[in-house]
Amino acid sequence: MSRLPEQYRTILLLREMNGLSYRELGEFLDISLDQVKVTLYRARERFNTELKQEEGEL
Repeated sequence: MSRLPEQYRTILLLREMNGLSYRELGEFLDISLDQVKVTLYRARERFNTELKQEEGEL
């Protein structure tokens, strides 16, 4: 998680750990609903990539 850009870490933590809805994320981060969806998608993809790379290093 620490390898992710701050924007990706923030939106993932707010969504997955705090359970904020997409609407709540948009309001909290002051971004559109479409931007919430795009950013979450990219953050999840990046997280999965980083996780796979880390698993390969172990």
